[in-house]
Amino acid sequence: MRLFVFLLLAVFLRDPYAVGAQRGSAVPEKIDLKEALRRSSSDNAELRSQRAQVDQAEADLGRARGEFGPHLEGVLGVGPITKAEGNATYVVEDKDVWGREIFGRISFTQPLYSWGRKSDYETAAKAGVRVKEAESALKESELRYQVKEAFYGYQMAN
Repeated sequence: MRLFVFLLLAVFLRDPYAVGAQRGSAVPEKIDLKEALRRSSSDNAELRSQRAQVDQAEADLGRARGEFGPHLEGVLGVGPITKAEGNATYVVEDKDVWGREIFGRISFTQPLYSWGRKSDYETAAKAGVRVKEAESALKESELRYQVKEAFYGYQMAN
């Protein structure tokens, strides 16, 4: 097993194109620090994920505001039903005769007073947006630090 791993490693180190890279793509591209920072801020999946969480927190703010508005709810249903004859204790069902059951309900609800919950929900949602924005800024700062560390480390090594 060790011999197989050694041979496999030797082939990949000897020929970088053996791992599926295209000819010409193995040549490193020289970029400056500004370009490296720009690429890292636009191409990093973790940073995009963090920014999406900020958008989600802003959507939660709208949801908190809409929680206490008027609610209109409607239900309408139609379904098949068989013929049944009898009373509450004994029923004879005739499956050869089919009918339909139609039912519906509409309700409208308007909260009159929420005992301060609406303002509490909005305050919590606004704080959630600020927290997600701060987490996003922290993630971006960490990423900038890692890029600068790698950039200057590479320059010092060469």
